[in-house]
Amino acid sequence: MSDVLNRLNRLSRYVGMAAMAFMILLGVAIVAVVILTIAVTLNPDIMSWFDDAATSGQFLSICAILVVAGSLGIATLYYVYRFFMNIHRDNTPFTDENVKCLQRITILILISVIATPVISMIMGAAFEPESGNMMDFNLLSLFAAFLMYLLSLVFKYGTALQKESDETL
Repeated sequence: MSDVLNRLNRLSRYVGMAAMAFMILLGVAIVAVVILTIAVTLNPDIMSWFDDAATSGQFLSICAILVVAGSLGIATLYYVYRFFMNIHRDNTPFTDENVKCLQRITILILISVIATPVISMIMGAAFEPESGNMMDFNLLSLFAAFLMYLLSLVFKYGTALQKESDETL
């Protein structure tokens, strides 16, 4: 049993560090998108540099969606990082802190499932009112949020069992 816990502890550290690296990369990408958005806003002629002649409104819509989705991705990765570093630090996956991390990941996935199409619809209505804007939800992400919620319940139960086991020993 301790061999499994040692492997879990070691792998949790690696996964936590990978989540941190992805957070940093995503942060750099968001900064690049913001800088490009500011440049296009200040000088709309920049759009002529691109082969696909998208309007600056379409470009700004895409940038807004990327910034919101990227920010939600960073927040989600932060809780993934905390989840795995908690396992590494506490030497057990079943803690109240990990249950909270899983619940927050669930909420962030739900927010991204809702926010991305809403922002897309709003930006589309603002910059392209003639196009029939419809909201479309990513059902796979909705299913992932549901699975994360179920996983948080499993961890909540495991935490209760862990506490009960620790108290009897």
